[in-house]
Amino acid sequence: MRYLTKTSDVYRVDTLEEVEDLRTEMEESNKFSVASFTYTYKTVKAKGEIIDEYYQVVVKKNITDEKEPDRRLKVVYEVDNG
Repeated sequence: MRYLTKTSDVYRVDTLEEVEDLRTEMEESNKFSVASFTYTYKTVKAKGEIIDEYYQVVVKKNITDEKEPDRRLKVVYEVDNG
């Protein structure tokens, strides 16, 4: 039997408001508990000028106990090109 016990996801969001919305969404989930939630402001520069800015969010999730797992989580990835 295979159990996913922990994950670490990295997101890119455009605004601080989106960071807070993501935090709320993660904390309200009943599929996992949030072990840690961190974000970093990032910039992209070209020729000394800032051409893009965003926030990188790292969410570490606990799914089930590693020593005594009590549930399995099926992970499905969907691509949205919109």
